[in-house]
Amino acid sequence: GGSGGESTSLELEDDKIINNLTGKANCVYRKLEDNSILKKTLEKFVGEKTPVHLVINLEPNLRDSKGNLVNGLTNYGSSFYITITLNAEQSNNRPSLDVARTILHEAIHAEIYRKIKTTSGLHLNSLGQWVLGDGAEANFPTLFDYYERHNDPQHEYMADYYRTAMVTGLKEYARSTGQIYPDQLYKDLAWNGLRDTYAWANMYADYNFTLKEQQRIVDAVNNFLKDKTNECE
Repeated sequence: GGSGGESTSLELEDDKIINNLTGKANCVYRKLEDNSILKKTLEKFVGEKTPVHLVINLEPNLRDSKGNLVNGLTNYGSSFYITITLNAEQSNNRPSLDVARTILHEAIHAEIYRKIKTTSGLHLNSLGQWVLGDGAEANFPTLFDYYERHNDPQHEYMADYYRTAMVTGLKEYARSTGQIYPDQLYKDLAWNGLRDTYAWANMYADYNFTLKEQQRIVDAVNNFLKDKTNECE
């Protein structure tokens, strides 16, 4: 550890966070280290009370279990390690603000898994569904409720409880790199990775207005990501 001075890197505390990132991805992560949302999300990993470690990796051509290309993945694992993996191509070929978004998004997944791991674990039932073990309900009743009600509990939980935080984190990141965007862009970007949720499908009571707004968000994000490289240095 070492507690001389105000700022301690997230990695100092017993290597609870093992950062294997390099290049642009590492550049964005380093710039995010002071970000209040990332700090708050990852602080439990560096506290002394948890045996859970977080590993952050970079991988080219990253795909999910269905074979789809993805920006990032967080794996629960059977040991006390939770692993975030970032897509190397996205890290190099997208504006750093979007890479920051992926890191924040995956960090929230990791924090949700940490809560589960430190209470009762997550188990595969006979139907091949992930279920929370005994005791989780008492510790995290809201999260437990999402596991009971949704096919994709983590994204639903994030859409309802973390989107505003994500917007704050993105705005903070942009400001720290001297970039200023309209507030709407941060809100639009925060939906990325959460477009499979009930919250997205039911944004407004008016179905047609929801469809229009979804299209506007998709276009705004695509427009932002077009012809950009990661400017982080």
